[in-house]
Amino acid sequence: MSDAEILRNMKAAGVPDAALMTTLPLEGCPDIRTFIREAGYRSASGYHGVYIHPKKVTDAGKARKVFHVIAKEMILHRESVYCISLDRLVEGLSSDYDSTAIDRAESATTLFLADFYERGAPFPLAPWQAGVVRSWIRSKFENGGAVSLLGDGPMREAVAWWPPAFLGFLSENMHTFVIG
Repeated sequence: MSDAEILRNMKAAGVPDAALMTTLPLEGCPDIRTFIREAGYRSASGYHGVYIHPKKVTDAGKARKVFHVIAKEMILHRESVYCISLDRLVEGLSSDYDSTAIDRAESATTLFLADFYERGAPFPLAPWQAGVVRSWIRSKFENGGAVSLLGDGPMREAVAWWPPAFLGFLSENMHTFVIG
C-alpha cells in the first residue's frame, strides 16, 4: 500500500493526518502493537475493542493520539475502521442529516468512538439518545464487529455517564490500555 493510499484510507476512516507520522512503539505503546499484530482483538465470537484512557489528566493528548494511531495501524493491517466522536455518532443516529458517517460507522469492522467519557463534565446526552447509543454499540458487538473507546479515566469512573450493566458488557468485550 503506497503512502498516498494509506493517507486516503485514513482520511476516509476519519483518522487525523498526524497519526501517519508516528507509530505505537514511537508513542511508547509496543504492547498495543503486539495486541494488534497477534490479532488479540479477534475472538471466535467476533472482535474485541480497546478502551484507551490517560494515566493522568496531563496524558489526555497523548491518549487521543495513541487512539488514532491504533486506528491507523489497523488500517495498515487491512482492517476496516472508522473514527467518530460521541456527539457525531449521536447526531447521525438521531437524524437522516449525515447518513454518510453512520453508513461508514456501520460498515466498519471496528468503530473508534472518541469522547466516550469526559471526567468532570456533565453527561451530554438526553436519556433517549444514550439508549440509542447503548443499543447501537451492543448491536455492533452482537453482529461480530467491535467498538473501541477513548475516555478520560478508567471505565469504572464512566458510571457517572453510563449504567453499570452497560459498562460491564463493554468490559467483557474490550481490552483496556492506560496511556501515560
